Amino acid sequence: MKNEIRKNINERIRSLGSFHKKEKSLLAIKNLSHLLKDLFATQNEISLGLYAPLSDELDCREIEFEMNISPCFPATDPNGNMLFKSSLYGDLVESKDFGVTILSPRAEAKVVTPEALLIPARAFDLKGGRLGRGKGYYDKYLEKFSYFKIGIGFDEQILNEVPMSDHDVYMDFVVTDKRIIKVKK
Repeated sequence: MKNEIRKNINERIRSLGSFHKKEKSLLAIKNLSHLLKDLFATQNEISLGLYAPLSDELDCREIEFEMNISPCFPATDPNGNMLFKSSLYGDLVESKDFGVTILSPRAEAKVVTPEALLIPARAFDLKGGRLGRGKGYYDKYLEKFSYFKIGIGFDEQILNEVPMSDHDVYMDFVVTDKRIIKVKK
């Protein structure tokens, strides 16, 4: 069932085209910016966990310029566990940290714990359920993460219900190009 959902969502995203994905990404960043300003109104700077978007993911890179953000990006430790390292997007380098070629922080970058984390997915639901790519990196990291978990994607990725397993972690918020969903706990 999860693979069927992933395939369906991939088709939805592919049908958007690059212009609409860019346009929708900018709208989502505006929504995200409003949410972050509400959550961190009393702070001058926040450490925000970002990701280098793959071609089928919402491009959140512009958020670096919206607020006073100290960005960090996912990488893996020698045991293959996800962690976050401080870096600007322009300083990322190609790596195979997650078994595919992605952009990651340099090996010498400082390991940090973000105060909020932007989390991509294949699909989300209104209860904060998240369906990832199936490797479990985010779920393992999120088990011990106690700060804000913000799912981010295109509104086309919102489903009525996402199948969740015992180890899956729910989001606190889901942000799309059309809305901010505050998850009721």
